[in-house]
Amino acid sequence: MKTIWSEGSLPLVPKRFRPIYTVFLPIVDLHLLAFAGVAVLVGSQVVEDFTLSWFPYAWAATMGIGAVLASIGLVFMRDWTELVGKGVLVIGFIVYGIVMGFYVDSGSLSSLLTIILVDLAVIGLLIRIGDLIGEIGRKEADASATRRIARRGLA
Repeated sequence: MKTIWSEGSLPLVPKRFRPIYTVFLPIVDLHLLAFAGVAVLVGSQVVEDFTLSWFPYAWAATMGIGAVLASIGLVFMRDWTELVGKGVLVIGFIVYGIVMGFYVDSGSLSSLLTIILVDLAVIGLLIRIGDLIGEIGRKEADASATRRIARRGLA
């Protein structure tokens, strides 16, 4: 099974940028998995304070599913899987940021720092999502061109 660490798995990525895919992004995904794991196991008092009793569990499970999909998609080079996982995480972090906003609005100004960190996470995920959309588009264009060439060759 081909992974991002397999020989020749990133032929179009210049050698100096490969550590982004083989080291940096997996570390980020491990941290996203840790965040989701802690959310599932321990919960979030902030989310519990401002939502219905079932919501923190659903939110944590959704973050966990997003983190697992994003990690599997990255490691096994499944762009759509990673895109869906990262999209779920963005939505989850936006929900978390909104809840933190309610917390700040209720007088906890120290939680403003958490909102800034959540914003950074969302920005980083959106950058990767943009990169994935570009990759998917490039691969689809290549496949489409290959199909057109094959049709002309058969005609």
